Amino acid sequence: LSIETLKKSDGTERKRIWVHIADADRWATRSSDIFQSAQERATSVYVPQGSVPMFPASLSAGPMSLAADRDSCALSLGLELNDDGSIDESTLIITPSIVNINFRLAYDEVDEMLECGVGYFEEWELGALLAEANKRRKYRISCGSTEGFVPKPIPQSEINVVRNGDGDVDILLNVEVSHNAGLNQSEAVMDADLSLDDEFAPPVSSAYLLVTEMMIMSGEAMGKLKGVLESAVQNIWKDSELPILDNKLDLPYRTQPRPDFGKRYQEFQTLESLKSNGYVHAWYARRFFESVRVLEEPQPHHGLGLDCYVQWSSPIRRFSDLQVHASVKRFLRRNKVNRLMEAGKAIPAAITPSDLGCEVPQPIDSSTSESGLYTEYQ
Repeated sequence: LSIETLKKSDGTERKRIWVHIADADRWATRSSDIFQSAQERATSVYVPQGSVPMFPASLSAGPMSLAADRDSCALSLGLELNDDGSIDESTLIITPSIVNINFRLAYDEVDEMLECGVGYFEEWELGALLAEANKRRKYRISCGSTEGFVPKPIPQSEINVVRNGDGDVDILLNVEVSHNAGLNQSEAVMDADLSLDDEFAPPVSSAYLLVTEMMIMSGEAMGKLKGVLESAVQNIWKDSELPILDNKLDLPYRTQPRPDFGKRYQEFQTLESLKSNGYVHAWYARRFFESVRVLEEPQPHHGLGLDCYVQWSSPIRRFSDLQVHASVKRFLRRNKVNRLMEAGKAIPAAITPSDLGCEVPQPIDSSTSESGLYTEYQ
C-alpha cells in the first residue's frame, strides 16, 4: 500500500491510494508446467499441521513475492476517494509496475507507530491511509455491509499442531481478539462514547482495519475498472477503419444477495433479541446470509456493501486471482497493439498469442506507405 498527495488545479489537495499486488502471472506463463500445476491445485490449502501452497515456495516466497530491498514486479491500481468514501471512477488507474519496498512492517509495529504518533508525523502515510480506511468502513456500513448488521463478529482464530522433542503433539489455539473486526477502533481513534470494557468487542488493530478496508476497496475498484476501461476503448476505436482487436475485460464478479428477513420474520425477531449477547448474536446472524456466487457481469455484494466486487489480491495462493491478473494484462496489451496498428507500426516479435489471448496481427508488407508505415494487417 502507498499514498500520495495530489495538488489540483483549483488549489485543493486529494489523496491517491495505490494498491500494489505481486505480479505472479509474470512467472507463470500460460503454457508452462508451473501454470498447469497451479491450475490443478486451484488454491493454497492451510491445515493445522502446515500448508500446501499453490506455487512452490521457491517461487511464492522468491521472485513472485514483494520482498524488501529489491525491485519486484507488481500490478498496481491507483484511485481517489470521494468525500463520502465512495470510489471516484474517473481516477482509476491500472498498470504493471516495479516496486521496491524499503522495509516491511508487522501489524503490531504499525499499531504502535499509530498509538505513539509516529504514524501521523514522521511516517504520515500510515495515518493518512488509516483515515481513508475509516472513511471506507463508514461508507460500506452506510451501504448495508455486515459490519453494521453484525457489530460484534466472531474473532479470527488459528490452530497449529506442533510435534515436540518427546514425540508428543502440542495443539496451539490462537484467538486474535485484538485483530478481529469488532469495533474496528484502537485507542488512537476510539470514539469518546465507546467503552474499552466491552467484553465481546475489544478495540481492534488499526493496522488490521487499514489492510482489510484497502483490500476490499481494491476489489470494488477492480470491478468498476471493467466499465471504465471498456468505455475508454470504445470511444477511441468507434470510428476506426483499421482491423482492431476485439478488446473486452472478462472478470469473475462475486455477488451475495441481500438477506431476506421478511420471509423469516420469527427468526429475525430471535436475532434482534440476541443483540446484547455478543458472539451468540454473530453466530445466529450467519444463517441469514446466502452463499456467494460468481458471475460474468457486475452484481451487488450486499455482505460487503458494494455494487461490485472482484477478488484479485492473492494471485500467489488463489488461481482465480491469478486469472484476473492475466485478464487485465492481456487487455492492456491488446490495447497497446491496437495503438501500434493505428500508428502503422510493426508488432514486436516477442508478443505471442498467449500474451494477448488471441492471434497476433501481422502487417502486410505490400501495404507499406511512402513514409514506411503499414496501412493493412492480417
